This record gives sequence, structure tokens and C-alpha cells, in this order.
Amino acid sequence: MATRNISQIPAPRVPLVDVQTNTVSREWFMWFNNIYTITGTGTGITAVINGGTGLDTIPTNGQLLIGNGTGYTLNTLGYGVGISVTNAAGSITVTNTLPDQIVVLTGAGTTTVTGTYPNFTITSNDAYVGTVTSVSFTGGLISVATATTTPALTVAGTSGGIVYFSSASTWASSAALTQYGVVYGGGAGATPVATAAGTTGQVLTATTGGAPTWAAPATSGTVTSVSVVSANGFAGTVATATTTPAITLTTAVTGLLKGNGTAISAAVANTDYVPLSTVLTKTADYTITNTDTWIINNKTGSALTLTFPAASAWPGRSITVKNLQAQLVNSASSNIVPIDSATAGTAILLNVVGNWATMVSDGTNWIIMQAAANNCLLLE
Repeated sequence: MATRNISQIPAPRVPLVDVQTNTVSREWFMWFNNIYTITGTGTGITAVINGGTGLDTIPTNGQLLIGNGTGYTLNTLGYGVGISVTNAAGSITVTNTLPDQIVVLTGAGTTTVTGTYPNFTITSNDAYVGTVTSVSFTGGLISVATATTTPALTVAGTSGGIVYFSSASTWASSAALTQYGVVYGGGAGATPVATAAGTTGQVLTATTGGAPTWAAPATSGTVTSVSVVSANGFAGTVATATTTPAITLTTAVTGLLKGNGTAISAAVANTDYVPLSTVLTKTADYTITNTDTWIINNKTGSALTLTFPAASAWPGRSITVKNLQAQLVNSASSNIVPIDSATAGTAILLNVVGNWATMVSDGTNWIIMQAAANNCLLLE
């Protein structure tokens, strides 16, 4: 907390009461007003604009006044990798926690030990553990981790070869490898081996107990085993041990089959197709079902009214109606397109015995595609 001592503001050297006005003199009034303003309207906190901190909090060890754009905030020092800060009463101690020494790899492939921080550059504190006292490299070597602070080193590898463990803690180097060859193991402690390069069309062929070799793939042979996985209602058997195996398929699916681009299953009557149906003779108005195809009108006394299925549910389906009575045949809905027009209506057959018409759904209406009056010769 930082406040301004009111004793630092000199008191007026005039009487407190003005003898002429019998009130507080102007000098003493201004003195009291300044004290009231400086101490934050009587709270004892000096505002920032009056040279104070605007805070009434006692700082803890290591806290500093840090500007925040409008006033001050009490906070401790922040620090990053390799730095530690110790706060105590009246003191702040900043300490370097990086190691005293570091190994530096030079462009020549050797290592040197440089001086104590900050006489070397550090890019990451995670790149080393402990203190390395001395080490040197010959170009192309690989280091081996040990229980000491000084890594053990191996000899340089062969150009174009590979470096491998020849034992639990020893590195070794193989001879140069053939271009486009394939490396395979030589056995425990043995040098890895590489094949020669294969030629176009060859495949790498394994031999039990021997090295893999490149060879042309076999173009003929005997099939010794083939399996057929049962799926979509199909199963099968295969004649094996023959150069021309015969595959026999069996299925539990009955009726018509349908495919959906992925699987085959049994087709559902009246959903996937319209099954064969018998000829129906009707003596009263009738609602056509999903299985009806052939209908004969034998209703007397008045016209026959037929209620058709929705054309949108049966694109491509056909229904044929024949007249055995001198009565009209009509549709219950205006969904019949006559043979000589494109406008849908309800009329199907005139009141003439022997007239007939075949209607096909176009997905919107039932279109009369064929029609004939009695005693007319129909040429196709």
C-alpha cells in the first residue's frame, strides 16, 4: 500500500476561523479539501492521479507494483525455462538453473566442452540430462547410451551400408548394399544381407531355411483350397485339388431375386413386382388391389366405377379393363388420360359390350396405351 503522508502538506499559518465571516477561513478550507481528495475521499487510499497506488493491499514477499493501463496490480516476477525466482521478505533472487556445461557439435563432427553459462547458446533445456565432462566424435559415428555421463562411441559405418546391433550393446556396420536390393536378417549377431535388384515383373519368393530370391510369379498350378462365404442367402461348395475347380452355389431364397447394387435378396410381391393374377369379373363398383391386372365389367343397371391405386406407387404397371355390359366404365378419380388426349379425366370405356382398354402408370396418371371397340380388328 502506498499513501501520501498528510504531514507533508503544510498547514495554513492563519487563524482557523475568519473573524470577518465567523466561518472556516479560506486557507484552512482548501487545506482540509486537499487532504480529503488525496486520501481517496477519506478512505486512506491515495489515488493514482494523486501520486498514490490506488491499492489498500499489503504486498506479499516478492510482489511488485506493475502497471495495468489504468492503475497498478501487485504481482510477482514471471520466469521461463532455466530460470528460478526466490521471493523473500524485502528481496527477490533470480537464479540460473541451466547446467554448468554443454556439449556443442561442430561442423567438423567433433564435440567440445565450452564454458559456463552464459558463454554458450541453449535452444532447449530438454536436450540433455546431467553434465557431460568430455567426449569426441569421428565423422559418421553413432553414440551408445551408458550408465555414465560420457557416452560410449562406435566405429564409423560403411558408405551405403547399414549400422546394426551385433550384440546387446555393440554396434556394427555392414558392407555397402546393392541398389534396389531388399535387406533381410542374417541371424543373431550376423550381418544383415541384401538381395540383388529384381527385374520387371519378378516377385520376392521365400524358401524355407534359405534366403529369399527374386523370381517370376507362377502362371499355372493346382488350386488346393477355395472357400465360399455364405452371404445374402447363398452358400456353396468347391471341388478342390483340381486345376479347374467347380463352384456349386445353393440358396434358401425362394421366388424372384432382386439386387440393390450390393446384395441379392428375395423380391417382395406387390412391393418389388406385380405377380401374375387371374381375371376378375366385377358386378359392383370395385377398388383395384396391388395384385389385380385383368378386370371384366359385368355390372348391370349403372356404370362401373373403379378406384385405381396411386399411380406414383406403380410406375410402369398396367391394368386392362373389358366391358361385358352396355354400361360406362369410369375411374373414381380424374387420373385417366385418354388415348387421344393429354388431359386426365375419369372416362375409361364407353357403354358398348366388348370395348376394352389397357392403362399404364406414368407415375402421375394412368395412361390409356391400347383400346379397341367391339368387332374392330386390332393390328399390331
